[in-house]
Amino acid sequence: QSGNLVDTWNVTLGGSSATSGMELIKLPPEQLQEKLDELLETKKVLRKTLRDFEKSFLVSKGRKVLKDDRGPKENEYNEYKKVKAKIRLIETLIKRHDGSQTI
Repeated sequence: QSGNLVDTWNVTLGGSSATSGMELIKLPPEQLQEKLDELLETKKVLRKTLRDFEKSFLVSKGRKVLKDDRGPKENEYNEYKKVKAKIRLIETLIKRHDGSQTI
């Protein structure tokens, strides 16, 4: 399943990959919103995967997951962190664009 998450993350918009901050800055607001929607869905899927892992871990081990216990889901935890950062960036870019239009 992590292959699908990587594929979702590397979605291309307008023929160019929109994964770096510099490329995101160049996108028009409509494409930023599309990318934001995609990332919010990816975040939702990742969060569910991580919650399921954490619940299963709690049942089997009788305690919460510690950083050292994340091994099997380390990639998903890292991806989740990156997606959250990208969402914050896009939200900032959208707000900046909205602010520049009201002047």
